[in-house]
Amino acid sequence: MCRAVWVMIVAPTADAAKALRRAAGPEAQVVAMPISSDEAVETLGSSRADVVVISSDLPEASAVVSRIRDAAPQAALVWVGPAAPDGAHASIDEASDALEGAITRALLAARAAK
Repeated sequence: MCRAVWVMIVAPTADAAKALRRAAGPEAQVVAMPISSDEAVETLGSSRADVVVISSDLPEASAVVSRIRDAAPQAALVWVGPAAPDGAHASIDEASDALEGAITRALLAARAAK
């Protein structure tokens, strides 16, 4: 039996995180929804995530990508917004039904990179 995909959603507000949670699909088991880059890195120290979804609306969102890669190198990264930074395994322009597919693409890209 397969387990659900463990997902952390990093967004600037609780409402933005909830919107991404809904778009992540039924296979996504959301393990945390931090609303700052510092909180995200701290949470990764105590909570394992297969995928980290990062909203580009987060202040200093591009910088948090490298911090998350350092804190959880095994995690696949999905960027939500324009101009995905280096280090993202998948990206979509906006939160929508496409997030579920981006999570799958990110997992596959992260595994292929190993």
